[in-house]
Amino acid sequence: MPTGVFLPTKKPLLWILFLGLQLLFINFARQHPQWIEEVYSQGIYPIVFQFQSRFFSLIPFSMGDLFYSIGLLALFYYLYTKFKYRPRIRGWWFSDALIFISLAHFFFYFSWGLHYYRIPLHQKLNYKLSYTETQLTQTLTYYLEQTNRLHEELSEADSLPVLAPHSKEELLHLIENNYQLPLTKNHEWTPHAKNSLWSLPLSFAGYAGYLNPFTLESQINKRQPPLSFVTTAAHEMAHQWGIAAEDEANFISFYSLSKHPNPYLQYAAHAFALRYLYYDLYRVDPELAKNYRQQMRKGVLQNFQILAHFWAQYENPIEPYLKQFYHQFLKVNGQQKGLKSYNAVVAYMVAHYQENKQNLK
Repeated sequence: MPTGVFLPTKKPLLWILFLGLQLLFINFARQHPQWIEEVYSQGIYPIVFQFQSRFFSLIPFSMGDLFYSIGLLALFYYLYTKFKYRPRIRGWWFSDALIFISLAHFFFYFSWGLHYYRIPLHQKLNYKLSYTETQLTQTLTYYLEQTNRLHEELSEADSLPVLAPHSKEELLHLIENNYQLPLTKNHEWTPHAKNSLWSLPLSFAGYAGYLNPFTLESQINKRQPPLSFVTTAAHEMAHQWGIAAEDEANFISFYSLSKHPNPYLQYAAHAFALRYLYYDLYRVDPELAKNYRQQMRKGVLQNFQILAHFWAQYENPIEPYLKQFYHQFLKVNGQQKGLKSYNAVVAYMVAHYQENKQNLK
């Protein structure tokens, strides 16, 4: 065969067929959330998670981060050897890239990704996700009062932020040992999280954490302030439970921490809710939102400023492009709001408060 000519073989055609069948199945999943819920999320996934968890949870460091590091080095070596020894053969990359994409796509969705197409959490909880400004302000008032109360209990002075009384490793254990879901039936497993080996790159990328969909490890950016470290850990553990949507994972994080007996974790949950509710009100009524801000204890504002300062020091020109990539990834997987899905947790918080306000102290 003359140099520089690429002819497809049966091997690439088989991988194209394999990828095509996967895409057909994903289309089926989109249209049959009940089937995904019963067969995959409640049937296959718990087995997959417990199998992987029994192995990876015993390893104290992040195996997923290590695998990604090895994979990145292998990719560089692969490209180096291919360009060195096959520089003039067009299409040499096609078959290998097709195999990689097909296998990565399959393992991503089989291991975890099909949760994107399960029954939404608000349907299971019978929550209405539309709300009025009055309902928003009622909810904001409650969580403002609770945040101020917990701050007064935990801080030495009104003007001082609440400091973590535990190490980050201890905080992880506290969350793991008392994780709660707002559902009547919980799976018989314990979520777990690890400090990411890539915490510095994650900081520059603007990410507080992520779930590795191949090892099912929750990776937490250990550089972030303790309050956001706590809510991020609970958020990523929610993903381990099979909660894919970001607004749902945010709500599960808030819910679990707010029910925790530890007052510091309660403070983290209520401050988390207060911040989201405040910004949602500021979007529609800035003047009214400013009145609520004036009611926040100075130490609470200090905690918020610590978080803002942390992320500001890592701002860089590449971060927006990484965020845009993830924004599109979420939209492809059924979260039409993309990165704004995180903010959609406000609807869950309002619905939860309206449903339970008679029982909330």
